[in-house]
Amino acid sequence: MLRLIFKAALICWPAFALLTAAPAAAQAMPETQAEVNAYPLTDDFLTRMEAIQAELQALNLSSQDDESAPEGAITLDSLTTGVEAKPAVMAVLAKHQVKPRGYIVGYFALMSSLAAAEAENEPQLIDELGNINPEHVAFGRDNKTRIQQLIGE
Repeated sequence: MLRLIFKAALICWPAFALLTAAPAAAQAMPETQAEVNAYPLTDDFLTRMEAIQAELQALNLSSQDDESAPEGAITLDSLTTGVEAKPAVMAVLAKHQVKPRGYIVGYFALMSSLAAAEAENEPQLIDELGNINPEHVAFGRDNKTRIQQLIGE
């Protein structure tokens, strides 16, 4: 499930789309899933992410050189490096006091929480939910509309 979330994030969110050359190459490693599951989701973080997303959409990131696109396998490290290579993105993150790694991992945690909350009533996906932090599932359920708006659903 996290692999699908990882791929969807790479395709859905403009900032990620600009940083990745091959979304289909995204592979979720166990360490990645553990880091995403451990990320603390709070209302404050979601509010910051909403503000960041609004500012990033206003930037013309597509006109920047894509030299920072990760080579090879797409990982949290390569995505973080890609964000760090974009001064305009870094300025927005600094303004909202979110570190590049937190931005990446937190975004995946938000997507995971939403996907898990939406899958709660899907019997064929019940086994997948066992791998998602239960607090994230509750956060996704409680903030479904806001997270959907954030990711552009």
